[in-house]
Amino acid sequence: MEIQFELKENSSALLTVNVEPADYQSDYQSKIKEYAKKVQMKGFRPGKVPPALVERMYGPSLKGDAINAVINKSVDSYIKENKIDVLGDLIAENFVPSEEDQNESSTMKFAFHVAIRPEIKYPAVESISLTYPEIEVDEAKITDFISDLQKRYGPMTKGEAIKEGDLIKGFLKSADGSFEQPESSFPFSKIKTGYQSQFIGKKVGEIVEFPIEEAFDAEEIKYVTGNFGKNAIDKDFSGLYTLEIMEISTQEPAELNQEFFDKVVGKDQAHSEAELREKVKEMFRDTYEQESESFYQLSLEKHIFDNTNMVLAEDVVQKVISGRVKGKMSEQEVIDFIPRYINSMKMSLIKNQIASDNQIQLSEQDLIDAAKKKIGRDFQQMGYGKLGDEFLDQYAVSFLNEKDKNNRDNMAEQSLSAKIAALVLEKGKIVRKAIPIEEFNKLVEELN
Repeated sequence: MEIQFELKENSSALLTVNVEPADYQSDYQSKIKEYAKKVQMKGFRPGKVPPALVERMYGPSLKGDAINAVINKSVDSYIKENKIDVLGDLIAENFVPSEEDQNESSTMKFAFHVAIRPEIKYPAVESISLTYPEIEVDEAKITDFISDLQKRYGPMTKGEAIKEGDLIKGFLKSADGSFEQPESSFPFSKIKTGYQSQFIGKKVGEIVEFPIEEAFDAEEIKYVTGNFGKNAIDKDFSGLYTLEIMEISTQEPAELNQEFFDKVVGKDQAHSEAELREKVKEMFRDTYEQESESFYQLSLEKHIFDNTNMVLAEDVVQKVISGRVKGKMSEQEVIDFIPRYINSMKMSLIKNQIASDNQIQLSEQDLIDAAKKKIGRDFQQMGYGKLGDEFLDQYAVSFLNEKDKNNRDNMAEQSLSAKIAALVLEKGKIVRKAIPIEEFNKLVEELN
């Protein structure tokens, strides 16, 4: 068997394989004998079908299997022996053996297109100049946060007149008498801004008139009218409606006491307003540090990606991916997916090159630490606060060892990104700058 390798300019290559009958005959004859033992045919006992008859009936298919097997084995060996860094699968040119090709004395030629790892020229780590934004913890934001929680955790009392934040109950009916809901209930916040003034100050027993489709969004009308679930009816809700106010519920702010402190920051974590503010400030600081770190890593990767030169065999990669997702995605989904995949592939190649050039390696502990970080953040977002290391260690190991290999791959990707970010932070020209949250949010919008 002869294999030829021709490198192209766009980091692709053409692999040509010339197959002689002698290359696959042994495997072909073995397949015939094996098949003769398994095939069932009338007139012959199981395992006693003559190989010559099997060859006449199934020869082309078995020969194709034998040829594919010897090609795959030989190509794999050639790639390993010549240390060719292949990206993805090999793409075969269409080949339909002719009768002459099937002749035992003929040579068959197969050609494969392959993408290989391109040369990557990324900006020198020492030359990278970026701003690392550090979000300032604003005392006013802490005050607003605590006030909002006071409203959320406060007791409900009967209100005298409607104001913002109240829950309104009343008898709703259409002006034409075609519909009525004796127990309509909705929060004040669901009223559209332009109509809130008509409700402000109204007391129990008073009546408010309004065009329902203008005062409420279509989705909210379902709940105001009770027209959802089993009670849903086929009706177009529009025109003038009236609401006779029957009850006003007002949520009073919770007192700044131990019960409130425990709800906000955990049992016995704060015993005074000053301690509460310090704990809340710590929560803000932790969240802001995570957001700043994430922004820095994303902006760094964008900077590196935009300033890296590489020529990837995108046409070959596109064929590989199209083949893998065939039947799993619609044509439009494939069109949308491929550019994102190629960009992700390029970024992965760049990061791996940076890691190789700077002797960055990942250990199992690195993956565990990345998993602990992710899990800790997830639980904090769900309101569990900070978790102990023992719990996180056990959870992280379990998370990495799940059958879904994506967990391990994702943690490796995150860990590598973090190590590269730390390298650039140490050796690059990174300037830390304190900024307010509003300015940070603008930077995030610009980055995205």
